[in-house]
Amino acid sequence: VLTFTDNFNDNTRGAQWDPAYTASYNVDWITALSSSAVTNETSSQLQSSIVNTAAGYGGYVSSGTYNMTGKSMGVEIVQACKDSNASTDISTTLSVFGATYETIRMKIHREYDDSSISISTSLESPNCGGNGQWCYNTGVNTFDLVNDRFIRLRHDPLSDLIYSETSADGVIYYPYASLARPFSLSTAHFGINAGNQSVGTGTSTTAIYDNFWTTAP
Repeated sequence: VLTFTDNFNDNTRGAQWDPAYTASYNVDWITALSSSAVTNETSSQLQSSIVNTAAGYGGYVSSGTYNMTGKSMGVEIVQACKDSNASTDISTTLSVFGATYETIRMKIHREYDDSSISISTSLESPNCGGNGQWCYNTGVNTFDLVNDRFIRLRHDPLSDLIYSETSADGVIYYPYASLARPFSLSTAHFGINAGNQSVGTGTSTTAIYDNFWTTAP
């Protein structure tokens, strides 16, 4: 049963979303428009245009909290943004936010010259030794823009694990990583965002999303 969907066809940010901005992965998101990742709904898709003159991440975060226990959330990746040059870290992400600074992320990183595209899943929490510290990272896995076009995070209530999964068609998913649930999912926010970890010098790039959803298992 679908509980939250947005296909972005109305080209207008719905009330269920807030614009979200963070200056870095190591600080919490705030409800504000981003100047470094300009996000708009256009052509029936959600697009985040990365501006290389400023570091930061921008996109959408759910305006309310949701009980994600035993549920999944996913989005279609039409285009992953790419590094502007070899020295920056630009990424396209799908995230679940718990308490302050606690975040599970699926992160797609695309090299500036398309020499490689990778995906990883990570957990950030102050319990790891400081705000924004990586408690857990799956490491780098190869990501294919055709065969892995749909990505999702799924909580299995029996094992209490959170799975990172990808799909070519949005129907059959394949897990590539899992981690023990690190925080309560009963009042979680979720988000889709893209951005630049540091100021770049190359050309601008755009992340394009479609068909966001959450569902019961």
